[in-house]
Amino acid sequence: STSLRMITCAPPYVSNHTLHSDLKILTVKEEAKNSYKLFRARLANHSNSLILALNSESIPGNPPRRLKLHQEPLDELNNNNTPPKKDLKYDLTSESVLIKEGRNQHIDLNCVVNFLRGHGYSSYVSTKNEKSNLRRQCKVFKLENDILIHKKTMAKTIIDVN
Repeated sequence: STSLRMITCAPPYVSNHTLHSDLKILTVKEEAKNSYKLFRARLANHSNSLILALNSESIPGNPPRRLKLHQEPLDELNNNNTPPKKDLKYDLTSESVLIKEGRNQHIDLNCVVNFLRGHGYSSYVSTKNEKSNLRRQCKVFKLENDILIHKKTMAKTIIDVN
């Protein structure tokens, strides 16, 4: 449409639909549909049975895209590294520490370690997975049997308790 607009010197207020219909030119989508119909007709009359099985009525498209596991939506991130005390919960009965991020908060792994030390865990943190970069992500952690578990990706970080 941009090339057609430049070739015809059409003003910006003329719509693409009007431009295509006045010049009797098919849109890219219509051209693709026509080409696919012709291709499908050729496949339907092919002598090889394997090629006949490939024939389908639908036009192939791009698969839906998803965010990678380590990416967070940008509108939910905040650079505040100190969570409020109400989001830090410690349960002596289940021997677990659950640290939840607030709605717009960033919890640093150092903050988690400081909280654990404050509750009697003198520890240092070493990540087992080299690809995991928990120090820069805001996440929910749970400590079970000296293992700090990242709740979303289930990545595990060993906490050595002295």
